[in-house]
Amino acid sequence: MEAGGRGVNPERKHDREPWGEGDGPRAEKAGQPLAVRCCILQIRGDWLEYAKSMGLPTWSSVFFPCMFCKVVKENLYAFKDKPFDPLHFPFELTNHHDYERAVQACEIHVQLTEDLHAQLQRALRFDKAKQGARGRRLTRAFPEVGLMINDSLEPSTVVRDVGAGFDLLTDPWPIVTFWRPGNESRAKHRNPLFCEELGVGIDSLEVDKLHNCYLGIFQEFMGESLWRCISANVWGLPEDLGEDARVHTSVSIIRSELLDYYKELKLDNPDLNLTEIQDLVPTMLGKEDAPALHLKSLETRHALPYVVSLVGRHQGLLGAIGGPLLAAGSALVEFLEVLSASGRVVAPRDIQRLHEIARSYMTCSIDAGVATKPKLHMFMHMVSRIERHGNPDFYATMEDEGINRVLGNIGRIAHRRVWEARMFAYFEETETKKRNPKQARRWLPKQD
Repeated sequence: MEAGGRGVNPERKHDREPWGEGDGPRAEKAGQPLAVRCCILQIRGDWLEYAKSMGLPTWSSVFFPCMFCKVVKENLYAFKDKPFDPLHFPFELTNHHDYERAVQACEIHVQLTEDLHAQLQRALRFDKAKQGARGRRLTRAFPEVGLMINDSLEPSTVVRDVGAGFDLLTDPWPIVTFWRPGNESRAKHRNPLFCEELGVGIDSLEVDKLHNCYLGIFQEFMGESLWRCISANVWGLPEDLGEDARVHTSVSIIRSELLDYYKELKLDNPDLNLTEIQDLVPTMLGKEDAPALHLKSLETRHALPYVVSLVGRHQGLLGAIGGPLLAAGSALVEFLEVLSASGRVVAPRDIQRLHEIARSYMTCSIDAGVATKPKLHMFMHMVSRIERHGNPDFYATMEDEGINRVLGNIGRIAHRRVWEARMFAYFEETETKKRNPKQARRWLPKQD
């Protein structure tokens, strides 16, 4: 990333070691201009991955549940009395300087000496606790250099390996970094991808439409709607049916209606790449008091309009929540329609409409009793960031998510001696197959 930003070939290897005689053309081109300069535009992924892999707090944090704004957990959904439009967000937004201040509050930089290095080695212990540092933590304080008990040794460009890499340090003694967990706020570790000079930071993280919408708020709405219809017995099943029989029969009717809906959809849209739900059983809906629909992403996309139409047909039987539930579902359908009709750059009038749709959905879904979960808050950020980041349809990780499973499978069986080569070879094969399926050979991984 650094070399691409400067527009020159890397002067060192990715591990900061100098090029060697056997490194060939890469070593020969070191420091020479690249044909083009490169930059990181987007980092895509699920919220869990941002928290887990990038050292950001999770939504369970009391004071820092959101990486993009300064809301506290108890106000995560308190948006009704606050402005939400292209010019305003309900809560103060964070920026790279907020992140950097949070990191600097935890980092302690220590100049090593021969004696201090030996003392630190004796005081560092590996913390293997589930909620521990998962690294080396101090068992005693070193007030002379500002270190306290439980400060942990952090990886850095100087110490990539906090184990043997630290133990093998010699003169000239470098400056190493420790981390103070007691000062943690917006960061659990420094993310090496974030760099102000390269323009990579919090704003580079995308709110992924696949995880946040298709696998998030859409399924929350659909699960609640289906259970409401089942509980209200909108199909008029006999009253003497047992609870289990009523649920199984209702789900069978839903499955049958869904198949009929797919047939009509194909007739009206013959070129549509339709992803159908292959099967629907009661266990896929969770429980009545805790709806938890389990569908694949594109199954959700094409089943959503059916669920909205189901609520519309039986709105009168759903009681007071029928109206809000229908309004919430209609808002989601319109949200998808507006994005589908827009290009990569969304027009200002459509951005305004998307804000109105988002507020309508959030308000009506809460009124209808749909469970409020953190991705509902993140939905506001997705809409708010469209003006700068563009249409979420163009950075949803649809294709990437499928590749993850494929590469995960090959990664589990490839021998570690050829792991990287095997992964790259298989990825190249999958890309070739997508570009020209007829010329792609059948390639099966072997454990060699």
